[in-house]
Amino acid sequence: MKSFDEYFDFIKKEKLYKPWYKAKSYNVNQILDFHWDWVSENKSLIVMEEFEQMEERWRIELMKIYINEIENRKKGEKKIHLIISQENENRLIEKISKVIPTRINERRTKYQIVQQNLETINISE
Repeated sequence: MKSFDEYFDFIKKEKLYKPWYKAKSYNVNQILDFHWDWVSENKSLIVMEEFEQMEERWRIELMKIYINEIENRKKGEKKIHLIISQENENRLIEKISKVIPTRINERRTKYQIVQQNLETINISE
């Protein structure tokens, strides 16, 4: 799924999201909340191939969700493992660091937070 709209359509088609209240339809924000809840409740390995081919806003929003979730895990809690593949880093860390939230009294920069939660591995060598 390269775009958020494809993801949204997939969620609807597979009936993965059901609002807790009676509703004829649901919106993008509810789907993002569903995705966020799913990520936080499931301790799993997630693999996203050809990540750079996804639309920019969708890629950044996904990474923002994962970084935030990892940052808010308590010590000793299992972390989410995410593997993405793309041809090069392409300023991904910089782009994510512009949108992630930080805690009050955080001493690290947003860039440092992203760097500490992501590991870049060059598999072409």
